[in-house]
Amino acid sequence: NAGSGTGYSATPTTGTTASFTVQTALTRNTTYYWRAYAKDPAGSGEWSAVSAVRSFTPNPTLTLTAPSGGTLSVGQSTNITWTSLGPIANVKLSYSTDGTTYSYVIVDSTPITSTPYAWTVPDMLSSTVKVKIEDPTDATTFSTSTTAFTIGNPTLTITVPNGSELWYPRESRNITWTSLGTIP
Repeated sequence: NAGSGTGYSATPTTGTTASFTVQTALTRNTTYYWRAYAKDPAGSGEWSAVSAVRSFTPNPTLTLTAPSGGTLSVGQSTNITWTSLGPIANVKLSYSTDGTTYSYVIVDSTPITSTPYAWTVPDMLSSTVKVKIEDPTDATTFSTSTTAFTIGNPTLTITVPNGSELWYPRESRNITWTSLGTIP
Protein backbone atom coordinates (compact mmCIF):
# COMPACT_ATOMS: atom_id res chain seq x y z
CA ASN A 1 0.00 0.00 0.00
CA ALA A 2 1.79 3.09 -1.21
CA GLY A 3 0.91 6.46 0.21
CA SER A 4 2.51 9.76 0.91
CA GLY A 5 4.53 11.39 3.63
CA THR A 6 6.66 14.43 4.29
CA GLY A 7 8.31 15.47 1.04
CA TYR A 8 7.19 12.58 -1.15
CA SER A 9 4.22 10.87 -2.69
CA ALA A 10 3.95 7.26 -3.79
CA THR A 11 1.83 5.62 -6.43
CA PRO A 12 0.08 2.40 -5.33
CA THR A 13 1.31 -0.62 -7.28
CA THR A 14 1.14 -4.38 -7.16
CA GLY A 15 4.10 -6.66 -7.41
CA THR A 16 7.67 -5.75 -6.54
CA THR A 17 7.97 -2.13 -7.69
CA ALA A 18 6.60 1.17 -6.55
CA SER A 19 6.91 4.69 -7.92
CA PHE A 20 7.86 7.64 -5.73
CA THR A 21 7.95 11.34 -6.57
CA VAL A 22 10.03 13.70 -4.46
CA GLN A 23 7.92 16.78 -3.64
CA THR A 24 10.59 18.96 -2.06
CA ALA A 25 13.79 20.35 -3.53
CA LEU A 26 16.83 18.18 -3.07
CA THR A 27 20.24 19.65 -2.37
CA ARG A 28 22.60 19.08 -5.26
CA ASN A 29 25.20 16.32 -4.81
CA THR A 30 23.82 15.16 -1.45
CA THR A 31 23.38 11.54 -0.34
CA TYR A 32 19.85 10.66 0.83
CA TYR A 33 18.93 7.43 2.66
CA TRP A 34 15.62 5.59 2.50
CA ARG A 35 13.94 2.35 3.37
CA ALA A 36 10.47 0.89 2.90
CA TYR A 37 8.08 -1.70 4.19
CA ALA A 38 5.01 -3.40 2.74
CA LYS A 39 1.58 -2.88 4.21
CA ASP A 40 -1.70 -4.55 3.34
CA PRO A 41 -4.96 -5.31 5.16
CA ALA A 42 -3.29 -8.25 6.94
CA GLY A 43 -0.59 -6.02 8.46
CA SER A 44 2.87 -4.67 7.82
CA GLY A 45 6.04 -6.36 6.74
CA GLU A 46 9.56 -5.78 7.98
CA TRP A 47 11.53 -2.65 7.09
CA SER A 48 13.90 -3.10 4.19
CA ALA A 49 17.63 -2.56 4.44
CA VAL A 50 18.68 1.07 4.17
CA SER A 51 19.41 2.19 0.62
CA ALA A 52 21.19 5.32 -0.48
CA VAL A 53 20.86 7.55 -3.47
CA ARG A 54 22.92 10.59 -4.37
CA SER A 55 20.96 13.51 -5.74
CA PHE A 56 21.95 14.77 -9.11
CA THR A 57 20.74 18.04 -10.43
CA PRO A 58 22.36 19.70 -13.40
CA ASN A 59 24.81 22.43 -12.59
CA PRO A 60 23.03 25.76 -12.63
CA THR A 61 23.54 27.85 -15.74
CA LEU A 62 23.36 31.54 -16.55
CA THR A 63 23.11 33.01 -20.03
CA LEU A 64 23.57 36.75 -20.54
CA THR A 65 21.28 37.82 -23.40
CA ALA A 66 21.90 41.60 -23.50
CA PRO A 67 23.76 43.83 -24.00
CA SER A 68 25.79 42.28 -26.78
CA GLY A 69 27.24 44.17 -29.74
CA GLY A 70 26.31 47.61 -30.99
CA THR A 71 26.95 51.02 -29.47
CA LEU A 72 25.61 52.45 -26.22
CA SER A 73 25.83 56.11 -25.28
CA VAL A 74 27.21 57.42 -22.02
CA GLY A 75 24.34 58.12 -19.61
CA GLN A 76 21.89 55.98 -21.59
CA SER A 77 19.75 53.52 -19.65
CA THR A 78 19.92 50.02 -21.08
CA ASN A 79 18.61 46.68 -19.86
CA ILE A 80 20.88 43.84 -18.85
CA THR A 81 18.93 40.61 -19.42
CA TRP A 82 19.63 36.95 -18.78
CA THR A 83 18.14 33.50 -18.48
CA SER A 84 18.94 30.94 -15.82
CA LEU A 85 18.46 27.28 -15.04
CA GLY A 86 18.90 25.64 -11.67
CA PRO A 87 19.12 26.75 -8.08
CA ILE A 88 20.55 30.28 -8.20
CA ALA A 89 19.12 32.87 -5.79
CA ASN A 90 21.10 36.01 -6.68
CA VAL A 91 23.47 37.25 -9.35
CA LYS A 92 26.41 39.64 -9.49
CA LEU A 93 26.77 41.96 -12.49
CA SER A 94 30.05 43.53 -13.58
CA TYR A 95 31.61 44.87 -16.76
CA SER A 96 34.94 45.05 -18.51
CA THR A 97 36.33 47.78 -20.77
CA ASP A 98 38.99 45.47 -22.23
CA GLY A 99 36.74 42.45 -22.82
CA THR A 100 38.55 40.22 -20.32
CA THR A 101 38.96 41.80 -16.86
CA TYR A 102 35.62 42.40 -15.12
CA SER A 103 36.80 44.84 -12.47
CA TYR A 104 33.85 47.27 -12.57
CA VAL A 105 31.00 46.01 -10.38
CA ILE A 106 27.50 47.07 -11.42
CA VAL A 107 25.78 45.33 -8.49
CA ASP A 108 27.23 42.84 -5.96
CA SER A 109 24.00 40.91 -5.54
CA THR A 110 20.52 41.22 -6.99
CA PRO A 111 17.74 38.59 -7.07
CA ILE A 112 17.86 36.21 -10.03
CA THR A 113 14.35 37.46 -10.88
CA SER A 114 15.62 41.05 -11.40
CA THR A 115 15.89 40.59 -15.17
CA PRO A 116 15.76 43.01 -16.87
CA TYR A 117 18.19 45.03 -14.77
CA ALA A 118 18.28 48.74 -15.71
CA TRP A 119 21.88 49.94 -16.10
CA THR A 120 22.98 53.51 -16.67
CA VAL A 121 25.89 53.32 -19.11
CA PRO A 122 29.00 54.75 -17.40
CA ASP A 123 31.46 57.31 -18.74
CA MET A 124 34.01 54.66 -19.76
CA LEU A 125 34.60 55.10 -23.49
CA SER A 126 35.72 51.83 -25.05
CA SER A 127 35.01 49.61 -28.04
CA THR A 128 35.65 46.32 -26.19
CA VAL A 129 33.06 46.44 -23.39
CA LYS A 130 31.43 43.25 -22.11
CA VAL A 131 29.05 42.54 -19.23
CA LYS A 132 29.41 39.50 -16.97
CA ILE A 133 26.74 37.82 -14.85
CA GLU A 134 27.76 35.32 -12.18
CA ASP A 135 26.48 33.46 -9.17
CA PRO A 136 28.00 35.40 -6.22
CA THR A 137 28.31 32.14 -4.25
CA ASP A 138 29.89 30.15 -7.12
CA ALA A 139 32.18 32.12 -9.46
CA THR A 140 32.35 29.11 -11.82
CA THR A 141 28.72 29.75 -12.81
CA PHE A 142 28.81 32.77 -15.12
CA SER A 143 28.14 34.14 -18.59
CA THR A 144 29.44 37.14 -20.52
CA SER A 145 28.31 39.23 -23.47
CA THR A 146 28.81 37.13 -26.58
CA THR A 147 30.01 40.16 -28.55
CA ALA A 148 31.82 43.23 -27.26
CA PHE A 149 29.94 46.51 -27.52
CA THR A 150 31.03 50.13 -27.66
CA ILE A 151 30.42 52.83 -25.09
CA GLY A 152 30.72 56.05 -27.01
CA ASN A 153 28.87 59.03 -28.37
CA PRO A 154 29.55 61.62 -25.69
CA THR A 155 27.40 64.70 -26.27
CA LEU A 156 28.09 68.41 -26.17
CA THR A 157 25.15 70.82 -26.18
CA ILE A 158 25.67 74.58 -26.59
CA THR A 159 23.26 76.37 -24.24
CA VAL A 160 24.36 79.98 -24.95
CA PRO A 161 24.08 81.26 -27.58
CA ASN A 162 20.87 79.44 -28.40
CA GLY A 163 19.98 81.38 -31.54
CA SER A 164 17.83 84.14 -30.05
CA GLU A 165 20.66 86.50 -28.98
CA LEU A 166 21.91 89.58 -30.72
CA TRP A 167 25.65 89.88 -30.46
CA TYR A 168 27.66 92.79 -31.75
CA PRO A 169 31.26 92.91 -32.90
CA ARG A 170 33.89 93.48 -30.17
CA GLU A 171 31.48 92.51 -27.35
CA SER A 172 32.74 89.99 -24.86
CA ARG A 173 30.22 87.19 -24.31
CA ASN A 174 30.29 83.86 -22.49
CA ILE A 175 29.57 80.71 -24.41
CA THR A 176 28.14 77.95 -22.22
CA TRP A 177 27.50 74.29 -22.78
CA THR A 178 26.58 71.04 -21.12
CA SER A 179 28.26 67.74 -21.81
CA LEU A 180 27.55 64.11 -21.14
CA GLY A 181 30.56 61.85 -21.08
CA THR A 182 34.21 62.54 -21.60
CA ILE A 183 34.90 64.32 -24.85
CA PRO A 184 38.33 63.34 -26.13
